[in-house]
Amino acid sequence: MSPADVEPPILAELAEACGTSASAIDDIYECTPFQVSMMEEPQPDVYQFVVSLDSASGVEAARKTLEHVIARLAILRTRIAACQLGRMLQVVVAAGNGQLESTQLDVDEYLQQSRRAGGKQWLGQPLFRAAFIGNRLVATAHHAIMDYWSWFTLFNVDVAAAHRGRLPDRPAFKEFVARCHALDDAVAADFWRARFRGSPALFPEPDASRGCSGQVRRAAVRRVTFASLAGLEGVRAQIPHFIEAAWALTSSIYTGSESVVYGFILSGRSSSANGLRDTIGPTIVEAPIQVDLHRNMTVGQLVRDRALSLRQLQAHPSVHWSMKKIRALSPAARQAEAYRSLLNIVPELPPPSAPDDADVVTFERLVTSESLFPLHLILAVSDDGFTIDPRFDPGAISETRLNHVLSQFEHTLRLLVEAPSGAKLSSLELLSPYDRGCISAWSAARQAADKTADSNSTVDEAFRARARERPDDIAVEGGGDGTRTDYRTLDQLSELVAHQLRERGVSRGASVALVFERSLWAVVAILGILKAGGVCVPVDRGAGREEKAALCSRAKAKVALTSSAEHARCAGIAASVLPVSAGSAESAAVSAVAGAGDAGDPADVAYVLFADGSDPRGVVLGHGDLVSSLRAQAKALNWQRGCRMLHLAEYASRWSLCEVLGTLLSGGCICIPADADDQEAGLSLSRTVIEPCQPSRAILVSSHQLGDTLPSSLQSILCVGQARAKAPPAWRTPGRQVFRGWGVREAGLVSTAPETTARGEAGHAGGGRGGGAGAPLASCWTWIVNPHNVHELAPIGSMGELVVSGPSVAQGYWAEEAKTAAAAASSGCFIAPPRWASWFGASGPRRFLRTGYLARQSPEDGSLAVAGRRGNRVRVRGRTVQLERLEEVLLGCERVRDAAVVTQISGGRTQLVAVVCLADARLPSQGVLRRLDEGLAADAAAAAAIAEEHTVAVERYARAAMHGDEVPDVWVAVEALPWVDGQELDGARIRQWLRGRGS
Repeated sequence: MSPADVEPPILAELAEACGTSASAIDDIYECTPFQVSMMEEPQPDVYQFVVSLDSASGVEAARKTLEHVIARLAILRTRIAACQLGRMLQVVVAAGNGQLESTQLDVDEYLQQSRRAGGKQWLGQPLFRAAFIGNRLVATAHHAIMDYWSWFTLFNVDVAAAHRGRLPDRPAFKEFVARCHALDDAVAADFWRARFRGSPALFPEPDASRGCSGQVRRAAVRRVTFASLAGLEGVRAQIPHFIEAAWALTSSIYTGSESVVYGFILSGRSSSANGLRDTIGPTIVEAPIQVDLHRNMTVGQLVRDRALSLRQLQAHPSVHWSMKKIRALSPAARQAEAYRSLLNIVPELPPPSAPDDADVVTFERLVTSESLFPLHLILAVSDDGFTIDPRFDPGAISETRLNHVLSQFEHTLRLLVEAPSGAKLSSLELLSPYDRGCISAWSAARQAADKTADSNSTVDEAFRARARERPDDIAVEGGGDGTRTDYRTLDQLSELVAHQLRERGVSRGASVALVFERSLWAVVAILGILKAGGVCVPVDRGAGREEKAALCSRAKAKVALTSSAEHARCAGIAASVLPVSAGSAESAAVSAVAGAGDAGDPADVAYVLFADGSDPRGVVLGHGDLVSSLRAQAKALNWQRGCRMLHLAEYASRWSLCEVLGTLLSGGCICIPADADDQEAGLSLSRTVIEPCQPSRAILVSSHQLGDTLPSSLQSILCVGQARAKAPPAWRTPGRQVFRGWGVREAGLVSTAPETTARGEAGHAGGGRGGGAGAPLASCWTWIVNPHNVHELAPIGSMGELVVSGPSVAQGYWAEEAKTAAAAASSGCFIAPPRWASWFGASGPRRFLRTGYLARQSPEDGSLAVAGRRGNRVRVRGRTVQLERLEEVLLGCERVRDAAVVTQISGGRTQLVAVVCLADARLPSQGVLRRLDEGLAADAAAAAAIAEEHTVAVERYARAAMHGDEVPDVWVAVEALPWVDGQELDGARIRQWLRGRGS
C-alpha cells in the first residue's frame, strides 16, 4: 500500500487526522498486529530519555544530527490513524512535521505532559517527538514505533554514526510489515492450534472481587548472581531456558495446576526474518506460552521442553500472527491468550550513551511509562548474573505477595540449576528459605501470644471455678416454664446427677449416653456426667430406638440419661436408662453431694461425638482439649461474663458444646427458646428470652440457614460450616458482629473465626462455601503441606492440604487406636509429628491432624483461606475445578436457596451434576433429596413446571458466571439437601442417591 493506492477521500481523512496536508504524506501502509494492540492500550508504553549538552554549539550540532536521522528513518516520522476503512493505518509524514517541538515547559513538566496522553489520544499524533529545552535534549517514543532494541540502536549506533556523517542503511520497517501481512493463515493456524490444549491456569489468578487498580507499580529490582548458583557451569548458555522453566513451575505452585500459561516476549528478529532483523521499529511479539507439568517429569525434560519451544517460536514466521486470530482458534487458545504474567528475558543493555567523539554530551536519565498489566517481569541477563525488574498492578497482586512469589521463583530456579537432570519435579523441596523464615516467625509469635492455650483443668473444674466466682449470676434461662437458674443451683443440681451416676458404677472413663431435647435438665445432665468422671456421648434423639441402642453399644455406654419426654422412647437402649428432671433431683439425697469421685485429669476423655452422614466415626475430645478450645473461642469472639447465648443446637451436634460449655466457661447465660423443637419458631420466640436484657451481649451460633430477620438484641452471630457463605445484609445492624467460623470436629470446635466485612464476606483472605478464612484461634496451629507428602510444607500462598495441630486437636477416633495409628498415610486423619515439626522447637504442638481440606496461607499475615475438600478438587474436561467454588457461584443466584455440585461418570467421562434447592415459597422445602416432581400428581406437576422455569434461569446464570468447562452437565431440583452436623453437605449421600436414580 502507498498513497497512490488510497482513494482521495480516505487520503484527505488521514491527512486531517494527522493534522497535516495530503501533499505532506510520504507513505501509507498497514500496521502489524502488535502495533494495533499498542495503540489500543489505555495506558501505552512510552520511552523517554534526557541528555544534556554543555554548549550552544553542542545543541545546534545535536539538532542537525537529529534532523538528518529523522529525514532518513521513516519510522520516526510515522503516525498511526484510524479511518473509515475500519482499521488503523501508518502514515509517514514529511520531515519537519512536528517531530522536533518547541516548548516553554521545564524538563520535568515536559516529560509528564508527553507521556500523559491515553492510548487513543496518540492517534494521529507524532509517535516520536523531541524537544530542546535549554541545553537538554528530551526524546519521546511510543512503543507502537519502537521496541527497546530499536531505541538502544537508534541512539547508540545510528545517531552516533550520523554525528560522524556515516548513517548506516537499514531495511525499511514497511518491508517487515508486508512480511507480517503475507503470512499463510492456514499454516499459522496449524502452528498455534497445536500449542494449546485443555484449560491452562492463569497466574496471578483472576479475582472478580478485586479487579484492576489502573496503576502500574515497580517493585525493588533483584539481582541474582551466577556465582550463587552451584552447578551452573555447563548450563550457563541455557540460563534463559532455566529461567522460563522456573517461572512455569512457580506459576504451577501458586495455581495448583499442572498446566499453566504466561506471556513471553520475543524479539521477532530471528534468522528467519529474511534480512529484516536490523530494521528500526517494533518487531517484538508477545506470545502466549502453555507449559504442561506433571509429577513424574524430570528437570531435564522441563528445560529441554522450554528450549525446544523457544526455538520453534524464533524460527517460525507465524509468530507474528494476530493475537485475535489466535484467540479464535479454540477454547484452550482463548484461555491461553488471556495470560496475566509476562516474561521479558533480554540481554543487559547499557542506556543510550553519547557518541565516542562527542564529549559534550552527558546522558542524564531514561524514563519509561508502562502499559497496564497484572505482572510484567523484565529479566536482564549479563555475564555474571541477571536482574529481575518487576512491574505489577496492585489490584492483581499485592507487593507483599509479589515478594513471596519472586523469592519462590529464585528458589525454584536454584533448585532446577542445582538438581541432577534426571531428578523428578516431585522430588524438589519447594519451600523457599524466605517462606520458611516467615512461617517460623508466625509460629513463634503465635506461641508467645498464646502461652495459655494449653489447659491444666478439666471441664467440670473450670465450671466450678466460674460457679464459685459468681454464684448468683444466671446460668440458664428460658424453656417452656421460663425458669431462671443461677450458677450455684446449677452446680448443686449437677452434683446430684454425678452422685446418681457414681451409684450406678460410672467412674473415670465410663461412657454415658445423653438423649435430650434442649432444656435446663440437659445442661444439668452434661455437667453431672463430666463431674462423675464419665464420658458424655450425645445421641441423636430423632434416631430410632435400634439406632440409639447400636450407638450406645459402640460407645460401650451402659448408662443413658434422658429427659422425661424422651425416656419412653429410649427404653432398653442401655443397661440403665435414667431420666433427669426436677422430680429425679428432688428424690436424690442432698447428703450424697458430699461424696465426690476421683479427681479428674485434663487428659481424660470428656466427650465422644459421633457424626451422622457418611462418616459415623466417634471423635474423642479430652477435657483439656475442650477447655483450651472453648477459652480460645471465647477470647476471639469476645464472649464474656453476662453474654446471653441463644441455644438452638441439638446435643448430638458439636455446636451444642459451643452453646452450652462455651457459655458457662465464659460466665454467660444459656437462653433456651420456649419452643425447643422448632429452630425457626424458637428463633422467633427467643425474643421473649433475650429482648428484656438489651444491655447484655446476646449471641447466636448458627449452623443452619436461618432467615434474614433476627432479634434486634442479637449482638454477635457465629456462622459455622458451609451454611452461610455470606451473611445477609439484614443481619448487619449497628453494634452487631457477624463471625464466620470454620473447623473440623477432629480439631475441636472452631479453628478460625474472623469477623466478616461490610459485604458479609469472611475476612480479607477469602473463605466462602469452601470453608473458613482468617487467623487460627489460640488453641490451634495451622500448617499447609504438600497434599502428596505431609512431610513437606507448601510455599506460602500455594494451595495445599491444611494440617491442624495443638491442644485443640482431638485424641483420636473412639475405640480405633490401631486404625488411627495405621491411617497416618491417608488424608483426614491423626498423624505423628511430620519431619518439619522439629523446626519449630520442642515446645511446639503435640498432636497433628490432616484435615482433608485444601487451603492457602495469606503472605500478608499467615491467615487462612480454605478452598474446600481435597476430594472435591476434580479434573473435568482438562480443567481443575473445586466443587465448593462452583456451589458458591450458584448461591450467588437469587433463585437458588441451596446448591451442591458433585461428579458422576457417564459414558466413560466425568460429568458435573448440580443439585439445587430453589428459592420460591410456592415450592416444598422439607424433603431431603426429594425431587420436586415427586408427590401427589397435581402438586408434582405444578412444582415441576415452576422448577423447570427456575432451573433454566439458573443454568443461564451459571453460563454467564462460570467458565464454559465448569457449567454443570446435569441439573436436578430437590426440596432440601443433606447436611452433616449442620456444617457441610453430605456429598457421599448425594452421589449415592444420584447413582440409585441413574441421574
